[in-house]
Amino acid sequence: MRKREDNIKILFAGRFAESEILSGPERFASSLFYHISPKQSVTFIQYFFDGREHSIFRKLFGRQEKTIGTGKIITLGLLRVLPFLALYRPEVIHLLQFERFGVLLYLYRVFFNVKIVYNCHGVVQHENSVIKNLTGYLMFKDNFCEKVFMKYSDVIVFPSIAARAKAEEYYKTGRSKTAILPNFAGEEFSAAGHTSLSTGRLKAVIQHRNHFTQSGMDLLFESAGNVKSPMDVYIVTDLEIRLPGKGNAAFHKIPLMKAGMLAEFYRDKDVFLSLNSYDTFSIAAAEAMASGLIPVVTNETGIAAYINNKINGFKIDYGNNNALAETLDMIAGLDRIQIAQLSKAAADTAAEFSCEKALNGYASIYKEPAR
Repeated sequence: MRKREDNIKILFAGRFAESEILSGPERFASSLFYHISPKQSVTFIQYFFDGREHSIFRKLFGRQEKTIGTGKIITLGLLRVLPFLALYRPEVIHLLQFERFGVLLYLYRVFFNVKIVYNCHGVVQHENSVIKNLTGYLMFKDNFCEKVFMKYSDVIVFPSIAARAKAEEYYKTGRSKTAILPNFAGEEFSAAGHTSLSTGRLKAVIQHRNHFTQSGMDLLFESAGNVKSPMDVYIVTDLEIRLPGKGNAAFHKIPLMKAGMLAEFYRDKDVFLSLNSYDTFSIAAAEAMASGLIPVVTNETGIAAYINNKINGFKIDYGNNNALAETLDMIAGLDRIQIAQLSKAAADTAAEFSCEKALNGYASIYKEPAR
């Protein structure tokens, strides 16, 4: 994109998804594009990812262009990426998420002077070996690409201190070329109009989207039998799951929703659960906090760094089934005023995850000289 005030030409690269129900890195990439493109010209390049839909010829030589507002989404075959970069001549390339084709951006850098910013949403080597249990050639390719990104990026942006710490277990990144910028919450989410304990019965919410959130579901279900207070737990998911049987916690399955509908759904809910054993930063928890929900999170999640226990939320250790049940029972025992105070504190903290603050942070990174 072209910034009038400093004349920096920036190119986005990654995976652009147009679905209105997104999460994680894809949510971040498309959100950043949509927030910037109405203000100035933006170009976003990506690859023909789904091999089942595209021929070998298209995956090597194809080009597809789409205009959204003042921005462009350009999908390129692998052999078209370097010629495109040589013609476009960006001063800064922002790789918004881990994608293997991103290696070509670093090859371009060998021949041209360009600054590369990389968003590390999670450590792929860790995720592949511990969570996905990948082996063989796919894991080798991912590890090679991530090593290139970590070693040769000018700036690596992590969404949390925990994310950077996990990366340092695998790579020598050097603190001087890293930055911490949490992913921003959608502007649809606001605590205005939020009602605590609307029915006098605690209402908790958890999102379950994929294998990354399975550990949180395991902890929740293992703890369900220890809950002593009557409450409702809403599981927002499109996955097939088996709900626990009888108990004090009544479970309800709710389909995934668009951001506006989800924000409305949060109006009368009290607690958001982020219980994963590994989570570099939960944008779902950030948006729930912005809506006035009290976060209950595991210490292993990146967003835990923003939680002051019993002030704007609650923190527990992953695997401690008793701690989760006890925390939910404690919250259920609070009166409406106490719940409202925690809710307001959580919403105030969510200002750290505002779009404006994130955009200002990236603007500063783009202006800095290459490290």
